Amino acid sequence: MDYISEGMFAFNEITLNKEFSFSDFKKTKYYNNQDNKREIKLGNIQIFENHKFIVTIRFDDDLLSLITLYCIDDNINLDFEHESERKKIHDLILKEWGVQKKYNWGLIESIYEPRSNAALILIEYSK
Repeated sequence: MDYISEGMFAFNEITLNKEFSFSDFKKTKYYNNQDNKREIKLGNIQIFENHKFIVTIRFDDDLLSLITLYCIDDNINLDFEHESERKKIHDLILKEWGVQKKYNWGLIESIYEPRSNAALILIEYSK
């Protein structure tokens, strides 16, 4: 099964998809009295498709609406001043995964935000 095309992302001990609710999140080890109004960082480094990521999630109306991935593979040696280079790494990862931008469940894209100087992979679920 092609999990990405189904909108399913299995990390260390948590599998996220469009139907994942805040109630589901409360049953995981990552729940620590957070509310569903803010982005939530999943505690540890998460592994997906042989890459290490810092992962944050956001809920909208109790359902998962956004996953952000920030690659921290061991071979990446970038400081904050070179964050725009991380976008190139994220672009290569998405190419490696064979990702198309739009799916029937939402979209995946690599972005660089100059104002916050942050490069991320965004996984956004449509309503």
